[in-house]
Amino acid sequence: VIVIVDNARYYRCKLVSDLDKQGKIEEALKYAIKRIELAETLNDPYQLGLSYCSAGLMYAKLKNKTASISYFGKAEKLLFPNSHPEFQAGYYFELGDAQQAGEQYQECIYSYEQALKLYGLTQSSLNLSTIYRQLSVAYKHLGEYSEALLYQEKYSQSLLDNFKLDKLLAVTATEHEYEQKQHKMETAMLRQKNDEISIFVKQLEQSNDDLKQFAHAASHDLREPVRAIVSYASLLEMSLHEKLEPEEREYLLYLKEGGRRMYDMVTGILAFSKVHNSQDVTDVDLNTVYHEVLENIKLAITSKSAYIECHDLPLVRGNSTLLIQLFQNLISNGIKYNESETPTIKISCERKDDAYQFCVSDNGIGIEEKHKTEVFDIFTRLHNQEQYQGTGIGLSICRKIVERLGGQIWNQPNETGGTDFIFTLPAAI
Repeated sequence: VIVIVDNARYYRCKLVSDLDKQGKIEEALKYAIKRIELAETLNDPYQLGLSYCSAGLMYAKLKNKTASISYFGKAEKLLFPNSHPEFQAGYYFELGDAQQAGEQYQECIYSYEQALKLYGLTQSSLNLSTIYRQLSVAYKHLGEYSEALLYQEKYSQSLLDNFKLDKLLAVTATEHEYEQKQHKMETAMLRQKNDEISIFVKQLEQSNDDLKQFAHAASHDLREPVRAIVSYASLLEMSLHEKLEPEEREYLLYLKEGGRRMYDMVTGILAFSKVHNSQDVTDVDLNTVYHEVLENIKLAITSKSAYIECHDLPLVRGNSTLLIQLFQNLISNGIKYNESETPTIKISCERKDDAYQFCVSDNGIGIEEKHKTEVFDIFTRLHNQEQYQGTGIGLSICRKIVERLGGQIWNQPNETGGTDFIFTLPAAI
C-alpha cells in the first residue's frame, strides 16, 4: 500500500513505515522490496527512487551498510538533478535516518538540513516535525545541547501546527483520495495480469492436447509396421531355415528381439498418453481392483512362487482402469526385479486426513538412493535387457496416474533391502 500525501507530491510507503515503528525491520524490508517491484511496473522513476530510499533505510537499520549505500546510490541517480524538490527532500530525509541508524551523526545533520532547505522551496510543512526531532537527537549525541534544545522547541511547535483541524482534515482527505486511485490502478493491473495468464493457460492446454493427440496417433500407427517387421522376420527365418548360416540366424534373432522391444515401447507410450484421457472419476473399491490385478498377473506369480499379502482395502476416488494399471505395475515390478527365493509383496494402507496413504513393499533388489527419483522418468532403466527386460515406462505411468488422481508417489528402501513404493489417493466422498 503506497500512500501519496500533500497533493500527490510526497511518496510514503505507509505499511513499511508502520512496521518500522513497530520494530519489525526485516518484515518492513520485505514490503520495501515489494514497493520497488510495484514502482518498476508503474514506470515512474521518481517513485522508484523513493522506493529505493525506503529499502536503503531498512538495510541501514539491519546494519547492512553495503546494501544501504547501494540502494541510496540508485535513488540518487533517479532523483537528482531533475526531480521535484520534494522528492529530493524525501531522499535526504531517509538518508539522514539511515545515517543516524549507523551513528553517523555529523553526516545525518547535513542530510536533515538539506531536506529542510528543499522542503522550504516547496512551502511544505509535512514531516518537518520529524526532522526537527531527529536533528535534536543527533545534536544531543554530539554533545551540542543548545542546538538540541533549539530543535526540540521547533519540534514541539510544529506538532501544535500539524494538529490544526483544517490541515488534518485536508491530509486525511488527500490520503483517502489517493488510496482510492491506487486501488483502482492496482485492480486494473491485476485484472490485466489475470487476463494474460488465462490466455497463456489456454494456449498451454491446447499445446498439451496437441501433444497428447500426436503421441496417441504416432504410437497407435507405429504398432502395425513394427508388428509386421517381427512377423516377416519370423517368416523369413522359417522359410530359410535350412539355408541360414549361424551368423545370419543371430542377425534375425536380433531383428525379432529389437522389434518386440520396440512394439512394447510403443504400446507403453500409448498407455502413457491415455492416462489423462480417462476422465471418469468415481468411488472405486480397491478390493475389486486388487483381485482383478491378481487374475491378470497370475502367471507371473505362479512362475516365481511369489507371495502377495494384502488386507482389506478402502474406497477411493479414482478411475478403475487407471487404478488397475497402477497396482499391477507396482506388484509386477516387485516380482520381476527380485532375486529372492520367495518374492514377497506386502500392501498396506492408512488414513491421512482426506486421503489414504498406500505402501507396496517388496523384498527385491532395491533402488539406489541416487536413482530413487529418476526411476519415475519415462524410458529410464537401471538395468540392461539381459538382466531384466522392460521398457522403462511402467513407473512413469504410475506417477502420472497418481498425480492425475490428485495424489503423490515416492519410494524408499526397506529393512529387507527391497523397496517401498508409497503413494496417496483421495478418500471416497
